[in-house]
Amino acid sequence: MHIQNKLSSLEQEILKDYECLHKKRSIKLSFLRKYAHANLYVSKKTGSIIPEKIYSNEKNLKEWDRKYKVGEYSSLATHFVSRHLYTIEIARSKIDLKNKKIADLGCGGAGLISLLNKFYGVKNIFGFENSRLMCQMNKKKFKRSNVKFINSTIENIDEKKFKNFFDVIFLTWTLGSSAKPTNLLNKIYKILKKNGYLVIGESSRILVFPKLSAFYYFNNYNTFLNYPWRFSFNSLRNLLLLFNFKIINKNRFDINDNLIVVAKKSNQIRYKNYKIDNYKKVIKFLKKWVKASSFLRN
Repeated sequence: MHIQNKLSSLEQEILKDYECLHKKRSIKLSFLRKYAHANLYVSKKTGSIIPEKIYSNEKNLKEWDRKYKVGEYSSLATHFVSRHLYTIEIARSKIDLKNKKIADLGCGGAGLISLLNKFYGVKNIFGFENSRLMCQMNKKKFKRSNVKFINSTIENIDEKKFKNFFDVIFLTWTLGSSAKPTNLLNKIYKILKKNGYLVIGESSRILVFPKLSAFYYFNNYNTFLNYPWRFSFNSLRNLLLLFNFKIINKNRFDINDNLIVVAKKSNQIRYKNYKIDNYKKVIKFLKKWVKASSFLRN
C-alpha cells in the first residue's frame, strides 16, 4: 500500500471505514433500513457511511457480469454518454489528453473510450474490463483502431507490465461499486506515471441535497451490496489523500447530480489536510432527505 507505514489515528479510522468496521465507532441509521438492502451506519470518527454487509469482490464481479449479459446495465445508455462527456470536459480543463497513454478501468461497453477516441481524437487508450463478454464485444467494435482491451479485474492488472505506465486513468462510477476501493487506489498508484492524473466520477449526494428520492438512491442496483460506497466530497478526498492523490480540480457537484474530481499522483504529500464530515450533520441531512422524499422523483 502506497501510504506511510506510520498512520495517524484518523488515517486508521479512514481505513476502518472501507473494511466495514462499524462496531463501537458508529451509529446505526435505523431510519434508512426500509430504503437500503443492508443496515447502514455513520462513523462518529469520519462521518462516512458504512454498510453492515456487502458482497465479496468475487460475487460483486459476477453480479455485474450478469447485468451486462442480460442487458440490465449498459455504459452506452444515453445518460451515461452525457455523464462521460461531462467527465471528459472536466478532465480536459486541466489535462491535455492528446498524445497521452490513457486507461479506462472497468470500461464496460467502452462508452467513455468511444467518446475519447471518436469525438476527441485520443488514440492511445487501454480498456480494462472483468467481463469477458464485454471485452470480446469491445475488441470487435474497435478492430480497426489501436485501442486495446484487456480482460482483467483492476486488482489483477499486471503491475510489472504496466508499472508507472499511464499518464491518465479514468475510474468512472467504479470506485463506489468495488468491495475494496482501497485495493483499487493501491493498484492505480502503481500503474500511473509520476505526476500522472486520476479522474474519478461518482454519483455522490451525501451532504448535497438530491433531486431523487432516498428510496431510489439507496435502493437502486442493490445499493450497499454490489454498489456499497456513497461518498461525500470530503470522504472521497480523504481516501485519495491517504494514497497520495491530491485533488486539483472538481466540478460544481453542489448543483450537479455527479461528483467529478481530477487528482494528481504525488510521491508523498507532505501535509495531508484531512477534512471530516460531522456525523451529526450527516444524520440530520439524511433524515431531512427521507422526509422530503415524497416530493422527489423515484
